[in-house]
Amino acid sequence: MESSADEDLIQRILQLVRESGTGILGAQLAGKLDPEQRRMLRAVHGGLAKLISARIPSVTILGYSGADPIFGEPGWERPPAPRLEVRAWRVWTSPASRLRLAVSGQGAVRLAAQDSVLGPNQHMLEPLTGDQHREIARTFLTTHPDVAESLEESITADPHWWMKWNARVKDLGLEISWFAYRQRTLEGKLHGELRALGLSEDAVEAARNQIVASRAVHDPAPTQRRAAPTRVELLGVIGRALQMLDEDELRQIWLPIGAVIDAIRAEEKK
Repeated sequence: MESSADEDLIQRILQLVRESGTGILGAQLAGKLDPEQRRMLRAVHGGLAKLISARIPSVTILGYSGADPIFGEPGWERPPAPRLEVRAWRVWTSPASRLRLAVSGQGAVRLAAQDSVLGPNQHMLEPLTGDQHREIARTFLTTHPDVAESLEESITADPHWWMKWNARVKDLGLEISWFAYRQRTLEGKLHGELRALGLSEDAVEAARNQIVASRAVHDPAPTQRRAAPTRVELLGVIGRALQMLDEDELRQIWLPIGAVIDAIRAEEKK
């Protein structure tokens, strides 16, 4: 006899598939289940594909993205392979990121929730830690011994040490030197961590190239200083940045409640 928990799980899967309209990756589908449903999926049903095959005939595998199945209803066309989002480099280099990078055995990379249930031959690439970023900063000091003592004061246990460090680097005129050193070091670490996943050299190179290519939007090289942006330009940049944040990141932003009320009233008058 089917339990109510089983029925709830099946209905939730059906809902997520139908809401997708064109198909949904298995890892994305599993990531939208609640923790108890994900536990049941693994412990009781042996995984998402097995449960769907045995109990949900109205859902089928439309195709694959790397090793990850794309689930949809029979008759739906296979959707195009998901594009690697430009946030990949930022996700990997952000210690507080709520996302992860899932890498297939062939080197295909996609974004995934940190508690996603991965398919066969899939590997989770964890973001760098704050301590790893501090270590990169400390090794940079050896390349500039004349200012090492001054810079080292910025490397603290404070999770926001990065802001003070960048300001000090800029004050000392080392912005371009630091950027080049950091990029080289990060690329080397990325290669090492991909190899540690047990991937072949071809897969490591394919995954590395995808992730590194995505950094241009979020980690541009410093250039010569230009005039300060106008208020309109600054607001436009802030608006574009907000569109790149997920809900958890948006919740961390502090706004004066008066400004929010004024904005709402302005919208109502339009």
